[in-house]
Formats: sequence, structure tokens, C-alpha cells
Amino acid sequence: RTLAGDQAEPPPDGPAVVHTVLLAGGRGDRADPTVLQSLAADVARAGDASTVGLLGDLTSPDGRPDPVPMLARALDGYRGRVAVVPGERDWRRGADALDGLVDRLDDALVADVSLPAGTDGEVEEIDLTDAFRLIVVDTAWWMADADDRSEDGESRSALADRLGQLVADRDDETVLVVGHHPVASNGA
Repeated sequence: RTLAGDQAEPPPDGPAVVHTVLLAGGRGDRADPTVLQSLAADVARAGDASTVGLLGDLTSPDGRPDPVPMLARALDGYRGRVAVVPGERDWRRGADALDGLVDRLDDALVADVSLPAGTDGEVEEIDLTDAFRLIVVDTAWWMADADDRSEDGESRSALADRLGQLVADRDDETVLVVGHHPVASNGA
């Protein structure tokens, strides 16, 4: 992670950076201009060989303000990839609203915008380079009560098995697993 104005450079004896992943989330009711300015500076520095992961809670509890204009300004001209990973706030308005958010972002940005894990709790693998994989987990779907989520996809245990197998199968590659919720938390 770099802050606006910092230079992200590989160590002098290290390999060249072939792909950059930038992660941001929780912007729905806390659209701090400093964070968005930092994201804008980071994506400009990262270039096309990069992926921005928007890690959920992009919408506020009441749906205002619309996050699309703020994110469009921060990602203006960005030509990399944008992967939207929904949080529970994004899910509260339903799958159609979530798809609409992604569609509006896709229309507002030059970048390719996707909802990699879909709207049914999928685990999705994205090849970033020949040896670098991003695995997206829709943790908000996994954490929701059964009555509040679609059951169109696999069961929780089948998805957990699939995630474990994806990671195990990539033991010779760099794997980054992202989701809205942390794998472990102290409750804070």
C-alpha cells in the first residue's frame, strides 16, 4: 500500500512489478476525499497492468450518496480491471440493485468492471498473469442468513471445499484471496 505521492518501486535487486492489485472498500457513507485522491494517484501510477478490488459496502445504508460519481472521478481514465466484491450493505438492496450498481460503474468507467463472484455466493478465480491469481469470495453472501440470500449457487460447504481446492491447486503461483469480510477478526 502506498499513500498519494509515495513511489511504489520494486526493491533494487527484486523482480519487476508485472501486475499491481489495489484494494479499497467501505466508501458508501464515508467518502473521504483523501482516500479517493489516494486511490486516483495509485491507479495512475499502477497503469493498465493492474486490478482494483472494490471490497464492498460501496453503498450507504440509505442508498445515498450514489457511489458511482465518486468512484468514477477516482478511477477516471483508468484502463485496468475493476472487480466489485459486494458487502452486506450492497446486498441489502438485492441482487438486481447490485447488478445495477456494477452496470452503472461499467458505463461510467473506461476500465472493465465485473462482479466476479456473481450474485449467488460463488468463488471466482481471475488470472492476473501467468503466475498470479486473484480469488474473489463473496463473503457477504456466505455470512447472510439463509432466508436473506439466494440459494441458486452451491452450498456453503461445497464453496468452502472449492476455495480450498483452488488455493491448493495453485501452490506454485502467487494467490491473493479477497472478500469483504476478514478471514479472522478480533471483533473490532
